[in-house]
Amino acid sequence: MLKLKFKRSYRAQSGKTVFVYLVSGKAADVEAYNNSCGDYLRTDDVTGQSLHFASTFAGNEAMLVPNQEGDRYYIDRSEDDKVNSLIEQHAGTALGAALAQAKAAELLAAMRSKGSVSAPVAKVEAKVEESAPENLDGL
Repeated sequence: MLKLKFKRSYRAQSGKTVFVYLVSGKAADVEAYNNSCGDYLRTDDVTGQSLHFASTFAGNEAMLVPNQEGDRYYIDRSEDDKVNSLIEQHAGTALGAALAQAKAAELLAAMRSKGSVSAPVAKVEAKVEESAPENLDGL
């Protein structure tokens, strides 16, 4: 089983957001993932880890699993699917609303507790020149 860790996101030329994840796991699992990517495999410039690109946000951490044939990988959303099924089953009821509200609160809390991951920012030192204060008496 492969683990994903959110690295960054960017806006594609199409205007859609792309979410980029670092892939980690057992060496054999990572190698199988890399082989499935073929010429499309991309790695992180700093860590050398394989990258996974997604069109939807899967959280700050997620699991990446192979399909039945083992030739493609997808983000495991089985837990979300279970909760969504319950919410749909009870749509329009107090229970459905409570389930949806509880799941939303859980997702937001998880995002806040993990913190955001962003691209490193170069430190810029600004040189401040001292100047005489302007005469503001006429204002």
